[in-house]
Amino acid sequence: MLYRMTLRGRGEVAEWEHIMSAVSEDFDMSGKGKSALVASAYRGLQAEIYKYTEEQVICVFHDFEKFFDTIDLEMLMNKAIELQFPIIDLLLTMLHHMAPRIIQCDGFCSRAIITNTYILAGCKHSVALTRALFLTGMQQICIENPIVATQLYVDDTAMLAAGEQESC
Repeated sequence: MLYRMTLRGRGEVAEWEHIMSAVSEDFDMSGKGKSALVASAYRGLQAEIYKYTEEQVICVFHDFEKFFDTIDLEMLMNKAIELQFPIIDLLLTMLHHMAPRIIQCDGFCSRAIITNTYILAGCKHSVALTRALFLTGMQQICIENPIVATQLYVDDTAMLAAGEQESC
């Protein structure tokens, strides 16, 4: 509860995300005011247009199974620091994500379970941390493959290419 109250009272991460959205606006579909449904509808519209112009189109979707459960926290923290993620928020968030877990059932508590291989998917900063983790890699993919329209929505990636059969 105190952790959530602290996050609501601080605006540094929202400011950082606003700055990062300008850097990643070409491919990041999970920014403020954006939705997965709109991103999906846009890809569908693109495919329909290419069909009617008789161009070849291919779209590949990457949905990373158990993404939040398999994040290397050391790599995540290094990427976040490299991109100047607000350090106080990063430390508070990592303390929360790495805290021991206790499962409760019918009034009984389990032993503490140590966690250090994932972030919590429902946390207010999880999307921002995902953005920090993927930003430089996605920028590199877009630079190296300009013919492919690459989109990222948190942990789901779509890559769409269209043109003459020889260019796809």
